[in-house]
Amino acid sequence: MSKEIKAISTIIAGTIGVGFVALPYSLYKFGTIGGICVLILVCIITVITNIAYSEIIVNDKENIQICGYTKKHLGEVTAHLITIVILVGSFGVLYAYGLLSGSALRVLLSPLGVSVSPNFLSLIFIGVALCVMRYGMQLISKVSAFAVVILVIAMIVLVGFSIPHIDINNVSPLDFDQFPFIYGVSIFAMYSAASIPVIDEIIGYDRKKFRKAILIANLVTVVIYIVFALVLSLNLGRSLTGELVNAFPLEQRTVSYIVSILALVGVFTSFILVSNSVKEILNYDYKIPQKTTFLMIATLLIWLMIFEVLDFETIVSRVGNIALALQSVAIFAIWFRIKNKSNSLFKILVGITAFSLIAGMIL
Repeated sequence: MSKEIKAISTIIAGTIGVGFVALPYSLYKFGTIGGICVLILVCIITVITNIAYSEIIVNDKENIQICGYTKKHLGEVTAHLITIVILVGSFGVLYAYGLLSGSALRVLLSPLGVSVSPNFLSLIFIGVALCVMRYGMQLISKVSAFAVVILVIAMIVLVGFSIPHIDINNVSPLDFDQFPFIYGVSIFAMYSAASIPVIDEIIGYDRKKFRKAILIANLVTVVIYIVFALVLSLNLGRSLTGELVNAFPLEQRTVSYIVSILALVGVFTSFILVSNSVKEILNYDYKIPQKTTFLMIATLLIWLMIFEVLDFETIVSRVGNIALALQSVAIFAIWFRIKNKSNSLFKILVGITAFSLIAGMIL
């Protein structure tokens, strides 16, 4: 497998996580056609964010994360604030992954007559994923490539099973009051900045290869998302729920198993990449030993799962609208500091994108 394909598959696997499961529900709530437009808009925002981040990485050529770049270019106080935002957002993402993994595993175990608490299944999932994360980027890239193949196959099968159940009457009208919800879910679903710093370990500091990998990965991802959200929203309509895996009627249990597998594979790879990003922030940027960072991540996630602090839909929307958007704004601020003498069209796009993210947070 070429390094470019590994890089592309790593970004795709790092993007497709828990957010895509909430997309059919948010698409139906906001409006079918309008929801597709929001997804395309957020894809453009994501591409611009990731390219800006890759420019920072290529420019500095340092083995640090966004917190380290913020400290270097925007000062120590700003870096500490961004670290708090990133850690809160990252643990929100990992918590949402844990919630969904428990529900998906429960659906997959149901034919065996196994009745286990979703929270207990989530804790098993978290333990396995963290153990894989500890083995480093070489294993992560191989797992990511394998996961993308499974995701594509599962998507094709899912579409095939769902098409006979599509009802055109499930096309929903535009409800602009739901815009903050679908906007937050879409940012959550498309956000992949956590996987960008590890790409240099695969393809080096080649600007063109970075951009090519980002463009291809995000285009593939948004096509998968649109097909997935459209088919499922036209299939289930009003019976949709945020977690999705429990939304299918008995006659469509096969589809629910496929969706659960799809969710579990996507969540597994994304969980590894996000937890690896948190580990590297604490290890590289704050010099905390690896064993200590591993225990910190595991302990906090176990605490969150035991007490179940927020429901799935709330955590996805709020993390997307606030924590992940703020991380993107921080990336743009660093990029502007580095490229302050640039007069390129991309500088205008970065400014517009930053404004749209701030507007989304206000909404």
